[in-house]
Amino acid sequence: MRRRQPLPAMAGRRDVTDVEDLSQAGLGLDSAEQPVPLVAEDDRVVAIGSLSQTFWAGLSIGWLRIPRSTGLRLMSDTAPSAPAQLLAVRLLQAADPAWYAELRRTLRQRRDLLLDLLARHLPAWRRHVPHAGLSLWAALPASESETYAHLAATHHGVHTTPGTTFCVDRHHLSGLRLSFAQSPRTLETAVDRLTVAWEEHTRQLAAGLG
Repeated sequence: MRRRQPLPAMAGRRDVTDVEDLSQAGLGLDSAEQPVPLVAEDDRVVAIGSLSQTFWAGLSIGWLRIPRSTGLRLMSDTAPSAPAQLLAVRLLQAADPAWYAELRRTLRQRRDLLLDLLARHLPAWRRHVPHAGLSLWAALPASESETYAHLAATHHGVHTTPGTTFCVDRHHLSGLRLSFAQSPRTLETAVDRLTVAWEEHTRQLAAGLG
């Protein structure tokens, strides 16, 4: 496994609590080597994880590791259902290295397919190639991703996530997050609909500027 760089010295100097999101651990797409989690190298790190990204979104199984040294405490302890916990145990037992390798291969193929579809049908969009995870970011030529995402969902049945959802300072108005975890046929249909939605959106923008 590939080792990370040491934690920034600022964390120790300024009493900062480092929180590591491990919800997509194991989903590196371009390398067989997966980075070693920070929590494995420093017991001051708070780690959060979930099985919904790797196995099934409806499983609703997650976990939180809080070192005693942080002084943090949970306000509540809501455990998932017993059947969900038993299912999670069986999934974890069945997920051997070969299973993870096949999962990453499938996701890599679907990522590359989505990038190719966007390049052919929506060439004006700037595409970021992700090296891990289940989604990619695209930057629209106009800073209207929120309006466009609403149009694509309500008129064309394709749900995307605008950059404003993840940014409170409104600096990513053109960003759009697209999932590539769906089947190839679904991705092809989605891009066809996104293309039609984009044509409609640009017509509306032009009419508004006229």
